[in-house]
Amino acid sequence: MTFSRRDVLKIGLSASAGLATATARDSRGSRGSVSPTADWRLSPHLGQFPNLGGEDPVQELSFLAEQGFTIVDDYALMGRAPAEQARIADAAFARGMQLGAFVGLSELGRLAFGKECRSGTANVSSAIRSAVDVAQRTGARYCLVVPGCHEGETIQARSWAEATRQLHRFADQLAAHGTTLLIESLHLDRSRRPLLANTLSDAVRLSRAVGHPDCRVVCDVYRWMTAGDGGRSLAELLSAVEAGWDQIATFQIGDVPGRKEPGTGRLDFGRFLAWLSERGFDGTIQMEHGASQPGAEGELAVLAAYKQLCGQPS
Repeated sequence: MTFSRRDVLKIGLSASAGLATATARDSRGSRGSVSPTADWRLSPHLGQFPNLGGEDPVQELSFLAEQGFTIVDDYALMGRAPAEQARIADAAFARGMQLGAFVGLSELGRLAFGKECRSGTANVSSAIRSAVDVAQRTGARYCLVVPGCHEGETIQARSWAEATRQLHRFADQLAAHGTTLLIESLHLDRSRRPLLANTLSDAVRLSRAVGHPDCRVVCDVYRWMTAGDGGRSLAELLSAVEAGWDQIATFQIGDVPGRKEPGTGRLDFGRFLAWLSERGFDGTIQMEHGASQPGAEGELAVLAAYKQLCGQPS
């Protein structure tokens, strides 16, 4: 099956349409609505629509702009050549878009912030310098950080102190270019990966300890819902978000199970997003998921899911 450009644009997310009375239904049939005055923005990521948007990042940016998106993440940004980073940033700006999140540091296996681990600290310092350069070059809105491991209670305390010091300095440098540092928690098995900020509550506590206005937390809804036995409820999620509300800047979403587009699992995104709107959330909702179907059909289904969620007529 082939699609014309006109077919694609019919289901685009119109920036001017707002988020009027968006609704979504989960597998239990419950229903929620998004306030027409919601201030948050949806953010897809480069590489999410290769069939409809093309393999070239700038071509995909053009496609996303036509759909009405105003912010886009690029998790591969740090690995791109400086000239390519600038090309993407310039293309986004020319289309009235902003680069959203990029991955600045993801340490899973090292004591990255421990003073006793000099090589790890040197690697972190190098990554920080590179991430600040990317922020300056592109004006990206967010820089994602997974702070690394600890080993034992004593080392954890030392690592925590070093992490808060370095993250404060990192946030200071990023803020000079309009970029906010985001601490990301992965909710991994603690016995295998003893991360400094393994859970959402860990990340919130670390962000508060850093004490910088441009150091905040990303809440990965899918990882939070599937942690442990995977049976967590929406009510439990809202309670956890409430506890860290002052530190959470963005949400990464994907339906449960499967981490696909909204409407393919059990999570009631209409209720969740309505709750965020009622609370006055004005950050970014990152479309951090795959497609439930392959190829162009799957990408169209993703756009259709968000069209429904944002209350746009068919």
